[in-house]
Amino acid sequence: HGKKDDEHGKKDDEHGKKDDEHGKKDDDHGKKDDEHGKKDDEHGKKDDEHGKKDDDHGKKDDDHGKKDDDHDNDDNDHADSEFDGNIDGGEGLDTLVINDDMNIDMSNLADNVSNIETIDLGAGSQDVISISLSDVLDMTDSDNTLRIDGDAEDSVTLNTQGDDAEWTLGGFSTDAETNATYQEVTGAENDTTVTLEINTEIHIDQN
Repeated sequence: HGKKDDEHGKKDDEHGKKDDEHGKKDDDHGKKDDEHGKKDDEHGKKDDEHGKKDDDHGKKDDDHGKKDDDHDNDDNDHADSEFDGNIDGGEGLDTLVINDDMNIDMSNLADNVSNIETIDLGAGSQDVISISLSDVLDMTDSDNTLRIDGDAEDSVTLNTQGDDAEWTLGGFSTDAETNATYQEVTGAENDTTVTLEINTEIHIDQN
């Protein structure tokens, strides 16, 4: 009986040893699972950071787009046949773009427009049927110079003849940046010189 008890004790020790080995293996598996979970957390954290950076880049792109739109609005104002608002170009070089087919009396436009350096006779056919020295003085800044851009479908009528003539046709000049050619037209009011620069594609009618 004592011998059998010793054998049983030995077997119990072996079982205990195996249980310890299984426990150790389970601990190793648990440790590996923890490491995998830690790596997954790190990958998730990096994905969140990349997502945040993408959002920041998208926000910056939106801001740049908005700023670009604002600059465009500062440089160009638009008017059509139904325009009845007020436009003040303020400082800098400003262009008033006129669209639609129409006859334009600058005396009406001058009541609502100030500090404009260029008028662009845009899409369509526009005929400037009247433009006086006082109109230009009212519409422009202290330089008293107005450039008129357009094409062969447009025309400008100027009072250049008779005792009450206001305008005198002058020479030609070419814009170094656009290569567009302009005819200079000048007049004077109260010792103030007023200048028109009219694109040579525009037909000038004299009366």
